[in-house]
Amino acid sequence: MIRNASAIRNVRLDALRGIAVLLVMLHHAAPETVPGSGVVGVMLFFALSGHLITGLLLAEIDATGRIRFAEFYRRRAVRLLPALLLAAAGIAAVTLTLDPLHDRNVLGRTLAVTLTYTTDLPFAHGSAAIFHLWTLAVEQQFYLLWPPALLWAWRRGRATALVIGSIVLLAVAGAAITLHLGAAFDHAYTWPTSWSTGLLCGAAARLYAHHGKPGGPLARRIAGCRAAAPWALLLLLAAGLVPWRSSALTYPAGALALAALSTLLVAGWAATTAPTGRALDNLARLGAISYAAYLWNYPLTLWLRAWNPTTGPLLAALFTLLVAVASRHLVEQPATRRWNKPSAPRIRAAGAVPLTRGGRHRLRHRLPMGSTGSPSDDAGGGEPDADADRSCERMVGMGRTGGVVCEVGRHVARAQVSGGGGSEHSLAAQCERQTGDDDTRVHRAHETG
Repeated sequence: MIRNASAIRNVRLDALRGIAVLLVMLHHAAPETVPGSGVVGVMLFFALSGHLITGLLLAEIDATGRIRFAEFYRRRAVRLLPALLLAAAGIAAVTLTLDPLHDRNVLGRTLAVTLTYTTDLPFAHGSAAIFHLWTLAVEQQFYLLWPPALLWAWRRGRATALVIGSIVLLAVAGAAITLHLGAAFDHAYTWPTSWSTGLLCGAAARLYAHHGKPGGPLARRIAGCRAAAPWALLLLLAAGLVPWRSSALTYPAGALALAALSTLLVAGWAATTAPTGRALDNLARLGAISYAAYLWNYPLTLWLRAWNPTTGPLLAALFTLLVAVASRHLVEQPATRRWNKPSAPRIRAAGAVPLTRGGRHRLRHRLPMGSTGSPSDDAGGGEPDADADRSCERMVGMGRTGGVVCEVGRHVARAQVSGGGGSEHSLAAQCERQTGDDDTRVHRAHETG
């Protein structure tokens, strides 16, 4: 299949999600062999989420001068809550009927901290089966705070200062907390101050790229990340062998190093247009179910290890994939189709141009807000289900050229739209049918040649 640059970029970012969730699952299965692979996978998820969410927010600010906060948070809820509710129901059912971890007495607290995204806070103690959900909590708190902070800083020309200052502040906080806790520094492992640098470094890279002009020095430096990306990946894989939780240097320095490497990898792969190959395609398929896989793998591993320490983790990995596929196709996608209703195309009537056979038109496509890239989005913490590039790619169709130009932020891709005459409205309708997107809005169309 021939793919354009946008399609290749999306496959590579999905493949990173696949790599991230594999690292997390590997740590769950063999924590003594790869003690650091779990947190490496989480930092990859965080860097992806920060990068993609910031791109979506900047695209909306560029297009409208504002952020529709209610719509942003609604879409986050539609994307994340159905799978989380299913996982919470599964944990409750297993605990009530089998109680393999002997923690039925804390089930109420377990469900409360799960559904309120507070598992990362010091007081949030529930079942061991939800320990891994601290990553989702950190991400949701980032989603809550980052959009208004970014908009406020952007309007004042201080977005770069905001993100850099936040990264420095977190590093200082990590050092202060480590000194305060002393020998008990590992208590801060799940705290939001410990690993949020991954989200902010991903956001910083997207801001950096956004300021550059095509072919300009900033854009060339971002593209230069491609050469360093393979080395960043190798270093991150090696970091999976490091017992990060046993070192007092982890929170003031180690987290920042992992965040920087993860961001370098994300930025490099986002700038790469080389063909992907079968291995990356398969990793991308895993990345598409990474959110549900992340939700289910840890409790399944704990439950089945309690039953059989040898074969339990292997069975847990198999069941994780089966449940994740079912969750994706039977719960997450139906929920998205149901609650993200397609809306009528909105055309800015600045000279209607009929669609003629073989004609070419330029479209500016308003993206659905609320997609990201993490386990909660599609990450060890969330599914960034689709970013701006992915939405444009669904619009244009993989491997097609000519016909229509879909313009999303700074990214441009082409698609083939059938001829046969018609109006701008019919052109927009065709684009909606091609995308399968629940919120495709074309708000400008004009002839390009």
